[in-house]
This record gives sequence, C-alpha cells and structure tokens, in this order.
Amino acid sequence: MSAAVVIDMGGTSLRLGHLFEGKPVGMFQTLPTSALRQASDPVAFLAEAVKAYTEAQNLRVEALIIGVPFTPDRNLSTALTSPNIRNLEGAPIKTGLEQHLGIKVMLERDINLLLLGEWYAGAAKGIKDVFGMFVGTGVGGSFLQAGSPFRGASGGAVELGHIPIRAEGKVCVCGNIDCLEAYACGHTLVALAERYDTQVDQIFALADSAELRQELDAFVRDLAYALASAINLFQPDLALVGGGIPAMKAFPKEQFKSIFYEHLRKPVPETTVAFTWAELGSEAALWGAVALQEKGQL
Repeated sequence: MSAAVVIDMGGTSLRLGHLFEGKPVGMFQTLPTSALRQASDPVAFLAEAVKAYTEAQNLRVEALIIGVPFTPDRNLSTALTSPNIRNLEGAPIKTGLEQHLGIKVMLERDINLLLLGEWYAGAAKGIKDVFGMFVGTGVGGSFLQAGSPFRGASGGAVELGHIPIRAEGKVCVCGNIDCLEAYACGHTLVALAERYDTQVDQIFALADSAELRQELDAFVRDLAYALASAINLFQPDLALVGGGIPAMKAFPKEQFKSIFYEHLRKPVPETTVAFTWAELGSEAALWGAVALQEKGQL
C-alpha cells in the first residue's frame, strides 16, 4: 500500500508523519531543527531522516510533502531566504530530495500547509476566505482564498513576521530593522525568560514581576496589532490564530482577542470577520497535505 511522508519543518522541531491511502495516520517522530542547521549537506540530512522514518514505519512511499519555514522561489523548489535555517538558502531542496529518494517531492510554506489543514478539517472548515497567523519561533501569515494560498508576484507573499513596527531600531533575524519578529516571537520569549530567570514554557503563568508583565503585555499587543493590520487589508471571513505560543499555559487569549477587535476598521471588517483559535496542532500539516492531494497538486 502506498504512503506519503509529511514533514512539518519548524524553527525548533522537525515533525515527521505520514498519510496512508490518502488519509492522515499521525505524527510519529520529532527531530531537533538544530541538527538540520548543523548539517553540512541539509538535503542529504533530510533524505536520511525520511529513509529512517519509512524504514521504522515499514512504508512504501510515493511522495514527500514538506511544510517549510522560509521564503521559497516561485517554483516552490529552493529557499530564497531562510533566516531561521540559513544552510537551506540556495540548496536544491526539491530536486535534490527527488534524486536522493526517487519519489515526488512537494514544498509548501509551512504556514500555508497548516492553514490548509485547519481549512480542510479543523477550525476553519467550511469557511471560504481565511487569514491565519501562527506564532512559534517566528510569526507566519497565510491567506487562503477558497482554499488557495495567496502567493503574490514572487510566490512568498504574506510575510507577517516581517512587517515593520515600533521604530525602536531592533535588528530582526532576517537582517531588517524593526520587524514584528524583532519584538514578538519565540526568540523574544527565550530572551525574556533568561533576563527574568524564569522558565520559557511557563513564562505567561509565572510572570510575577510588574516589569515582566509589562513586557508580555507589549508582546501580546504587537501580535494583535499585526493581525488586525492584516485583517484590515485582506478582509477575510475568518481570522485564525495558532502555533506553539498561543497554546502555551496562561497565554492571555481574551486580552489578545480584545486588542485585535479594538483595532479593526469599523464597521467593516470589525463586524464581518469571525475569530477562532487553531485546533489541530501539528496534525494540521497532515490534513494540509490531504488538501493538496485532493486539489491535484501532488
């Protein structure tokens, strides 16, 4: 029986799972992204990871779908820029993996794959136009029009994490100044946890100083402002928020939602856009792969 391997490539972890006969089976392996960053040949590293996974799961694989956290070229073949995994930039990822593995390979922006999953089987099921923000190591944005990702002229549109804010002169990992990700992303929380000597995975729950609470309030505000800006621009039917950070213990969801709605243009889209939190977690990548298959894109 045939299967397709799916990789959800994040800034912190690579999650591997698979589809069997076009249906999600599950995510069964996690590798640290740091191992990929350190690989002298990242394409060979990914190929070996896929081979090891298929052997462990006893699969006959026909395709590989990867949700990638970088700006791809128009052909979804290579990384034009990859701030969080620099050694992928310019690497022949699609063609190289096809040569190593002898199967069809498809790359899709990780955020598109996750939002497609939520649109197909999760919190955005049945909605026509959806804008998604996913907050983890970085901040990703995706806009689906009737299930098709908006790509822009270059193919890598909706770089939500790199819109400019604040004008305080902070350098982003991409090299620009004052990007959203310079102020509000996973890197920010790691730095705050170190500065205030607390656990990063419990930072919202354990924030016991006025100074840390103020910084976290600014963190949430910046994210809510960015999403409100995107919704004012695209005016979708639904705004969806997901990723590891909103799923953290004590993340102030109501505070975020309140700030978001306060800064929407009135009366539209304030009265027309619905809001929801993602519900599928990493399984969204599997369902996104199913959506691509059913659309005939794989």
